[in-house]
Amino acid sequence: MSDDQLVNAERDFQRRLTALHAARAKLAEQEAALHRLAIHRMRMEPGEAAAQEAVLSAQRAKLTDEVDRLHAAALAAQAALRRLTDLHIEPDVISPQSPVDGFEQPPFREPW
Repeated sequence: MSDDQLVNAERDFQRRLTALHAARAKLAEQEAALHRLAIHRMRMEPGEAAAQEAVLSAQRAKLTDEVDRLHAAALAAQAALRRLTDLHIEPDVISPQSPVDGFEQPPFREPW
């Protein structure tokens, strides 16, 4: 492991985390807009309120999907960083050992 790999993994994780926080902030703004619409709905025309709610709900669904995607990417970057920094982490893939590698139990030939 080189220092460059560690620095690049840390930067990648921080970049993904920053993007996730920005997307969550946009989602919070969208939730606030939906809440404001619910408050002002009584003073609006029914068709106009329904149209605005449809637009805001579609935007909210899009942002929710983006947040979920960015969260998964940040978790993957965090796992990659942990693999580089944590000495006691278990490997992701364990390669099967061939019969000639390591210890092999000899057959038991004694009768009971």
